[in-house]
Amino acid sequence: MIEWLAHRPLILVYAFLFLNTALESVFPPYPADIFVLLFAFLSGQGTYNSCLVYALSALGGIAGIMILFYTAREKGDALIGIFNRSFLRHILPPSLIERIRRKFQTHGDLFNLLHRFLPGLRAPI
Repeated sequence: MIEWLAHRPLILVYAFLFLNTALESVFPPYPADIFVLLFAFLSGQGTYNSCLVYALSALGGIAGIMILFYTAREKGDALIGIFNRSFLRHILPPSLIERIRRKFQTHGDLFNLLHRFLPGLRAPI
């Protein structure tokens, strides 16, 4: 991997880092942290700019969160409707989804705080 990265244009390498961290915010099981650690190590070795690695990692995460926010705000009800008409309704019944929605309306800030600081709860929330 290190050898492969060394032969790529810097703009593509930095774009790769940004897109990976954005993808992790949209799809939490994706292991972008591995790439962030690799780039942090390589920036410590002088291969990449450490300030740029840090900034792109942070901005990628923020971009991913904003994609989720926009999607939920604009398409959330439609997506829940599709979910409720699919086979997934047997895993998460519509009554449970409605209960979760009510809890988010009253305790959404607390859920978001837990989501960000307790990694084991990130994917379910």
